[in-house]
Amino acid sequence: MAEAAASSSDTTQAKSPAISFINSDKEKSLLIVDEYVFKLNKTTATTKYWICTLNGCSAKFTAGLEARPKQAKTFAIQRRMDNLGKRYYDGAINP
Repeated sequence: MAEAAASSSDTTQAKSPAISFINSDKEKSLLIVDEYVFKLNKTTATTKYWICTLNGCSAKFTAGLEARPKQAKTFAIQRRMDNLGKRYYDGAINP
């Protein structure tokens, strides 16, 4: 018997979901993944937990909060803020 080879149209590839953020009327963050809307349910030091807002929808989404490396600009700004704070508390700057 002859076997049929799979063509490229026979195989399906998972596509990346379209992800975006919006603010609700109450200024709460909403996450949109494809056509599903998630609200922020809980935040820990390392993870954000999102739950689906549609009635009867039990979908959940979890996102890890990884620390990004600081850039040179960030260090310079932090150093400037620290210096200003020190000068303020030492009395060199008057409010």
